[in-house]
Amino acid sequence: MGVDIRFSRPFRIGRVRIMGKFDVYNLTNAAAVARMNTTYGASWLLPAEVMGGRLFKFGAQLDF
Repeated sequence: MGVDIRFSRPFRIGRVRIMGKFDVYNLTNAAAVARMNTTYGASWLLPAEVMGGRLFKFGAQLDF
């Protein structure tokens, strides 16, 4: 199970409002299995897909 978190802060410059954002996805850097092979054979119950690594994202919203 991954943990996502967001920090945001509004700034005002004159009549313009800017909302700064900082997001962190998969904060714990967990590698949980998202999909598993359930077809009987040599690769039975092996992971087919795992969660991606930690991701950082910066952003801003401008209102005027």
